[in-house]
Amino acid sequence: PFVTHIHLSSIHFGINNDTSPYIHLNDYPPNDPKFDIIWKDLKISRENNIKNILMIGGAGGAYNYLFSNFEVYYKLLYDVIKKYPIDGVDLDIEECVNIEDVKMLIRRIRNDFGKKFIISMAPISYALKTDSTGLGNFSYKELYNSEEGQSFDYFNGQFYGDYNFD
Repeated sequence: PFVTHIHLSSIHFGINNDTSPYIHLNDYPPNDPKFDIIWKDLKISRENNIKNILMIGGAGGAYNYLFSNFEVYYKLLYDVIKKYPIDGVDLDIEECVNIEDVKMLIRRIRNDFGKKFIISMAPISYALKTDSTGLGNFSYKELYNSEEGQSFDYFNGQFYGDYNFD
């Protein structure tokens, strides 16, 4: 088997005790020395034509923080993507958000990083199988059929307990 993509999980945003905004990879700043080997390994993987995808979100409230103060939090994300060997993002939205905010984020990523930068999304299976809303409280079908949805490179489907052909 040949590795084509590595998904590094997961970026979250929040507010420190002193009320300053933060970006964390898991529970630590991305520049924490504990990640030095990861960044080194991802640089090597990129040199070997493997795409490094940074997952944003999952459980933890990343998007509510991001959209509550978009310019501040987006700048933190932008700086991480520019500093490290990142070739794309995987948007794992597991909290209620406005679909217009998601579209804005996609437009901004595409504008700032170009057409070769990968954008994937990580919906759960029923959000892909049906027209119902996913964990983000929006329809992936509606998003996919929008102008912004045409920027997706792929869906990174999450199949918790649902392994059928649908």
